[in-house]
Amino acid sequence: MAVAVGVIVAISLLIFAILLYPSLVVSQSFRQLNLPPGKVGGESIAFEIPGSPVLYTGVRDGQILQYRGPIAGWLEFAFTNPMRSRAVCDNTTDPDMGPVCGYPLGLAYNPLTRQLIIADAYLGLLTSGPDGRLAKPLATAAEGVPFVATNAVDVDPLSGNIYC
Repeated sequence: MAVAVGVIVAISLLIFAILLYPSLVVSQSFRQLNLPPGKVGGESIAFEIPGSPVLYTGVRDGQILQYRGPIAGWLEFAFTNPMRSRAVCDNTTDPDMGPVCGYPLGLAYNPLTRQLIIADAYLGLLTSGPDGRLAKPLATAAEGVPFVATNAVDVDPLSGNIYC
């Protein structure tokens, strides 16, 4: 009985600490990853596999960045628009440049195919293989209805079905 009361007290104190000092408790579990200088965004992230340090995020200038851990850091991985120009697009934050540079808003990783699925606001659904570079179009419409401002995507890890 005394052990059960001790466990209840310990759990109560832990919950109290989390409620009273959430930033202290959370800061011990998570850390902030800063994007490279000049990069804005990070609306969506996708992890390669659970527990892997490799993750992806799209940024405002149309690129998809890959994070490979604290030593390698962020790498340019892919982009969605074949007409994208580094001179015009790199580090732009101009929202009017989306049709020219692309704007990857949603990302999902398919571990079965090792493909990154990308929802680009202007270009629809695209995919990029393990080597990145120019993403390939998957779809710009569903059942004859064009996508407008494609924003989120998910992949069923068992079936491989893509939901947008």
